Amino acid sequence: MRQSRWVRLRARLRTAGAALAATFRPRNLRRARRSVVYSAREYLCFYLAMLVIGTGFFVIALGADAELEHTRRQITDNYDYHIEIGGMTQEQMTAANNRFYVELEKEVPWLEAVRIRQETDGSYTCFVTAPDGFDPAETLAYVRAEVLRQVSGDYRVSTSPLYGYASTYKAPLLWERWGITLAWLLLSVLALSVLLRIRLEHFRFVYGIYTTCGADYPMLFGAMAGDMLVIALFCVPLSVLLGVGGTALLCLPRGLELHLSARTVLTLPLLWILTVLAAVYRPMRRLSHRTPIWMLTGQDASGLVSSPRRSLRLFGASFPGRYELFTFWRMRKYYAGLILSAVLFSALFVSGLYIARIQESRADVPAYEYIISYPATAGVESETGEDGGIVLPTVDADTAAMLRSDGDLFIPSVANLPSVAYVWWQAERRAGTCMSHLLIRPEQTGRVAGSYVVPSDERASDGYTFAMQNYTYVAVDSLWLDAITENGLGTVEGDPSAVLTDPYSIIVTEDIYNQSAYRFSPGDRVVVATLLKMNKPMIAVADERAALRQQIAGCSFSYAEYTVCAVVRGMTSRDSILLGVGYDAYTTLTGQPAVRDKLYVYMDGEASFEEVREAETAVRREVSYFSGWTVSRTGNCFRARVQNGRGTPDVIRLLSVLILLISPAVWLFSQIMFYRKRRGELALLRALGARNRRIACLFPLAGGVLSVLASLVTVALVSLCNRIVYLCIAVLLPKLHLTDAFPYAYSLSIPALLLCVGISLVCGFLSCVIPGWLLRRRGKGSAGGDPGNLLP
Repeated sequence: MRQSRWVRLRARLRTAGAALAATFRPRNLRRARRSVVYSAREYLCFYLAMLVIGTGFFVIALGADAELEHTRRQITDNYDYHIEIGGMTQEQMTAANNRFYVELEKEVPWLEAVRIRQETDGSYTCFVTAPDGFDPAETLAYVRAEVLRQVSGDYRVSTSPLYGYASTYKAPLLWERWGITLAWLLLSVLALSVLLRIRLEHFRFVYGIYTTCGADYPMLFGAMAGDMLVIALFCVPLSVLLGVGGTALLCLPRGLELHLSARTVLTLPLLWILTVLAAVYRPMRRLSHRTPIWMLTGQDASGLVSSPRRSLRLFGASFPGRYELFTFWRMRKYYAGLILSAVLFSALFVSGLYIARIQESRADVPAYEYIISYPATAGVESETGEDGGIVLPTVDADTAAMLRSDGDLFIPSVANLPSVAYVWWQAERRAGTCMSHLLIRPEQTGRVAGSYVVPSDERASDGYTFAMQNYTYVAVDSLWLDAITENGLGTVEGDPSAVLTDPYSIIVTEDIYNQSAYRFSPGDRVVVATLLKMNKPMIAVADERAALRQQIAGCSFSYAEYTVCAVVRGMTSRDSILLGVGYDAYTTLTGQPAVRDKLYVYMDGEASFEEVREAETAVRREVSYFSGWTVSRTGNCFRARVQNGRGTPDVIRLLSVLILLISPAVWLFSQIMFYRKRRGELALLRALGARNRRIACLFPLAGGVLSVLASLVTVALVSLCNRIVYLCIAVLLPKLHLTDAFPYAYSLSIPALLLCVGISLVCGFLSCVIPGWLLRRRGKGSAGGDPGNLLP
């Protein structure tokens, strides 16, 4: 068995090598040049496809180069240092300055420049710059070992965006553009494969002659791949011009300069060749497996156009209306494939616009720049006991009350600072960690709740027939509610302030991974089960529902009925909903006090970099009045500003427009070849007595029917693709932990949908009328000037 597999692998590799050798053989390329030049009309759709593909690759590559250069300049213009040492006293500054002076005098290779600045609060900040080409991480290690070791006391060490340029800015941009490049390559392979399938089906007889004369897979592959490569070579100049023009259209209005790197020059030809080889492989492989006799005896138009005698009894039936309708039925496989192939690119166009809109919606979300934390409670958030996994409180009630008191005093001051959007925190605990669960009614379960709920008989007599545990307790106060309502973090329905006064009122959310898992309304009642004791040991299981069934069967609970006072929709959600309660209820339900020891300061999206830096001094000043609290900078604001300033949405829109151009090419190319094959059928109709004018009516009639069918399929397929894109981005990727769970709103661009429907209507009609016009023109030139003669 191993030997046979090895033999098959060697045979496949040998065949692949022969196919590639046949493709790049000079004689084959010379033949391909003559073929695509002298038969340019037959290859016109491939010229258009290659032009679209090449333009897309150039736009992606040139745009990436321009974005990288702009990002580098943006960072270097705002930050000329790599390491920042702040919060130093005058004694510490003097000690550090002396050490840096000694290292600079020794001309060490890891240090280029050092400057010191006195802040408005009297402290000193030292800025360290690493030499060009030297790893800033090594500079930081040397600074800690050679300089800061000699400086005693408290100070803070941080890095600038210039420090992490390669890993934080350059690498994500390159990965993003390579992802777009891969997606464009797959779409390009799909477009070329569709056009190649049309050509192979309509020229099946010709390829049957080739195979009869001894052409094998390497020869067939080499011939077709050579044709496509020569067409691509002819399209390079115009693709370069269109790519540069498209990139300039996207970059120049944003102040970016065009830039071309060696990476682009080397990768673009490889991408083009890879696209051609991948697109040609599958169609030619399938064709090579067909027998010559099957291709030679194939009926016209891919074996789908048959004799009228087999489709309809001509005598006694209306012509041309009923005849052409029956023609649609007997050629249904052809028309179904045509409509789906052409409309698919319209659906991809609308989906691309939706993806671009999602990218822009992420840019509107502010980023937290500073973290205010209380280090004394870090690392003791929870401890697990040995008696079945009961989580014991580790922060005493007095400390938790002190933290809340401090926060109540400085949070409003920080939130009201200029350039600060809001301050956010969340004292939370998963229900599963404290072995608590919720009893709900059947009407409160949503479409996807079946994956999270289990039947329950505990309070079934009161209508609570289901139990669920995928929720998180959240401690709520007035500041938390203000952050939700005043900053648009969610849509609130009901009266959320009731949770502050009524211990049996709760606030709930509904979404899990951006899907409505539950259906709550203000005024609903639920039952919260709190653990009293375990009657038997619990066995660790991975399935949440199995764990909940085990807890219900092996533990005793106390039950309390709570009223839903408000429902918050549209909040960021992952694998659980939120259940907000007051501080006292939080302590009762979770078994530990609410610890508010970490707060996130979100900055206004319109704040400049200087305003963000000035806000840091103000935040530190407000927090400095309270002992034990520290402030750390994340750099998220600058990072988000740089990332959101990229032109990725515009690039996706331009690529969507380019892929839309493939749809008319599929319509016209396939229909012109199809009606060329129907010439014999039209000749038979004329021989049976049908008048030329009546035969000419077949084309607009077929165009009308086809355009209506295409428009209906367009609406259905566009809606389906848009929904699939939404589920992938908003549900699947967060569920796989590949992206953050952001509350995306599903939407369908009505103007884009109407544009696609209009293209389907126009192309569906013209794809039937234009072949008829070409046939009449051909008949007029060969039949002595009779404009009604449809035969050559």
